[in-house]
Amino acid sequence: MTPRKSRSLLAAALAGSLVVTGWTANALAQPHEQPNPENLASEPTHSMDDAIYETVFVESSMDSDGDGQLDRIAVEIVRPAATEQGLEVPVIAQPSPYYDLSTAQIAMASEYNIPIDPNMDPRHFSGWFHDYFVPRGYAYIEPEMQGTAQSDGCPTTGGVEDTESIVAVVDWLAGRTSATYADGSEAVADWAEPSVGMIGTSYNGTLPNAVAATGIDEVKAIVPVAAISSWYDYTRAEGIGLRGWDSGYVKWLANYVANPEARQACQGLWDHMVEDADDVTYDYNDFWAERDYLNTAHQVHAGVLHVHGQSDFNVNTTHTGRWWEELAQHDVEQKLWLHPGAHVDPTGSAAGRELVHAWFDHFLKGIDNGILDEPDVIVDRGNQSDPYDNWPNPAGEDITFYLGEGADGVGTLGIEPSATGTHTVSGSVSTEAQIVSNPAEIRDNRRVFLSEPVQGPQHLSGIVEVDLTFTSSTSSTALSAVLVSYDPAGNAEFITYNGADGKNYESLSAQQPLVPGQTYAMNFQLEPRDVIIPDGHRIGLALVTNHPTLTTNDPLSDVVDFHLQHSTLDLNLTSLS
Repeated sequence: MTPRKSRSLLAAALAGSLVVTGWTANALAQPHEQPNPENLASEPTHSMDDAIYETVFVESSMDSDGDGQLDRIAVEIVRPAATEQGLEVPVIAQPSPYYDLSTAQIAMASEYNIPIDPNMDPRHFSGWFHDYFVPRGYAYIEPEMQGTAQSDGCPTTGGVEDTESIVAVVDWLAGRTSATYADGSEAVADWAEPSVGMIGTSYNGTLPNAVAATGIDEVKAIVPVAAISSWYDYTRAEGIGLRGWDSGYVKWLANYVANPEARQACQGLWDHMVEDADDVTYDYNDFWAERDYLNTAHQVHAGVLHVHGQSDFNVNTTHTGRWWEELAQHDVEQKLWLHPGAHVDPTGSAAGRELVHAWFDHFLKGIDNGILDEPDVIVDRGNQSDPYDNWPNPAGEDITFYLGEGADGVGTLGIEPSATGTHTVSGSVSTEAQIVSNPAEIRDNRRVFLSEPVQGPQHLSGIVEVDLTFTSSTSSTALSAVLVSYDPAGNAEFITYNGADGKNYESLSAQQPLVPGQTYAMNFQLEPRDVIIPDGHRIGLALVTNHPTLTTNDPLSDVVDFHLQHSTLDLNLTSLS
């Protein structure tokens, strides 16, 4: 199966602990804005005391709830008072389906053990964006996705309707559609420049990805934080379900974010969504293609500042890794900030605010502040930050390790093809610890393959791939791979993992029953990571069938033979010694 594939402000964006120095490039100031010539950043010259707050209802081009009326999308706005006297300003938007969630909805997430961003507050203007950017000559808006809060329509969990609801708001800012106030009077965005940036975390960051992938002209920059780039990758792993998202999730989430009117009107639509999502085979189909922004990455022209935590097990790093690679194919201006945290937004730190500020100043105000001249990637490791000119590290080398067998029967990872042989896995593990503990111990339900100790620290970056040649004793088997680093005492440090359905060995779109005893080849990607493997550690690859916490259990998984001569591990390594 072919998978889809220094002085630095960026380096200062760790945890707010570093000092952001000034820039030396020349400003390209707009006539009504005069950036400070010392740091070339828009300055807080407007007061929040007299800022204008308003709510408008934008007419969209769709009737997603089928009531015969075009959906109206509610938008909460705050802008400088000077915009009433003719000042035009660029706009920063944080679209969301989460505004005005009820206590019952929040409890519902807890009941079903659905992870919710702990920084998310379901009220308007509860973050730092408006207080920071409005004084600096921006308008800040919070569009409510269709069928949520005050907006009409039906939420569709990443569907085209989600995207269209936010596109409609941009259309209004650009004068292409109409809006009204609550009293029915016309609302005109004559204060808005045709220059829009978007930012948000999780679903709030996914919507900017979706809108940018339409190629709409006015969206000049986005900052997706812990954001989805493909809803298929959010709920499935290479043809198999991800636990917690594997049964009716698309309806659950739509129902969760919906307002009472949508919850009453949209049940039939959501039932069809569950049907179309195909929680039986977990195959990739038209439903998921519609929700896969990688397919339209060629339309993105906005500058993209990716932010993602390497400990995020809600929206995993697959989303940023594949989005980064796809956008790079189309020469999109982009930068990447990887941090050690989980499903959180680190941009609220002092240095994080400066970074986002510089990004929007450059793309929305045309200020030549030097942000694009800085390293494209910064990896915050907690105790240090490492800048790189690209990702994976361009100084690195793509290394292929071949799966083999040592004299003691323990699996090996070597740089030369192994002799013909097989390693057999039968049965399933019951805990994650059983997968990687005691690597030299041979167990029927897992196999571990070990490299020689690395000579000097090694930097592993980017997407890791495994190519497995296997034989199954049954017509179906799950496959899971876990990559770890073992210290000299044999203690494992987790690096990355993923799972796959052996029946999707040729295509994500059409599984095929396996013929017992027949040999198959399957390639799949593990979640991207950026880690330092210490001197003397061994790289370890553990193979199992059903991963106990990652993937949906395949009850037919039984005995799998991995053929060593044609099974490999591919990763990017840079020697740091």
